[in-house]
Amino acid sequence: MKSSVYHTKTMIILASVVTLVCSLSVPEPRKAPPEVVAKWNEMVMPYHELCLNETHIDPEPIIHMLSYYATIPEEREIHCYWKCFQEHAKFISNGKVDLDFMVKTAYNLSRELAEKCVVLGDGETDLCQKSYIIVKCIVMDGVV
Repeated sequence: MKSSVYHTKTMIILASVVTLVCSLSVPEPRKAPPEVVAKWNEMVMPYHELCLNETHIDPEPIIHMLSYYATIPEEREIHCYWKCFQEHAKFISNGKVDLDFMVKTAYNLSRELAEKCVVLGDGETDLCQKSYIIVKCIVMDGVV
């Protein structure tokens, strides 16, 4: 009987620890400050329809990302949406990032963060993936 109670208590404690570890390892989406959302929307919206048409993606994940939380969906098509935006916004031309223009144009983007994020994307030849790496770094590491 004691063994059964001990086993049950051990399982409950183990389940609690596993739940806690799992909840700590999955980051909670961060709500972007309203002024950041507004400025980034202003920057993205001139190219939004064009990039939606070019990539044929569902606009909902982009709208959600730009409106509510600082998250970047993992789907490749969304990576290509950001490539489209970065090319049309003149942040990337012929596969090269114009760091000075990006820092001058993008709201709340420091040179240090931009350099860090561009370095993360250096060496990536797939421009959709490179754009995703840069955008994810900017969103997750500093802008919000």
